[in-house]
Amino acid sequence: MISRRRFLEVGGVAAGVAALPHRFLASSVAADEKSATPSLPPSLARLRSRKNEATPITREERQLRQEHARKLIAKTRSTPSCSWRELR
Repeated sequence: MISRRRFLEVGGVAAGVAALPHRFLASSVAADEKSATPSLPPSLARLRSRKNEATPITREERQLRQEHARKLIAKTRSTPSCSWRELR
């Protein structure tokens, strides 16, 4: 049987090891992104960002989407044998 002290020791070491790579991973990901940009195919390299064209949804639209999801969930609970195509 493992003691509480041993459990905490192992858990602490495991948490430390799990947290350690994130610091190193962040710097290596940034380096990978810089080196990956030139290696893109020309068709992808020509694409421009469309971030400025994106518009956030309104509160009303969000509420409508949530209500639609609730209806779909209620429908699937009442008819468990239906497929996802029947929900549209």
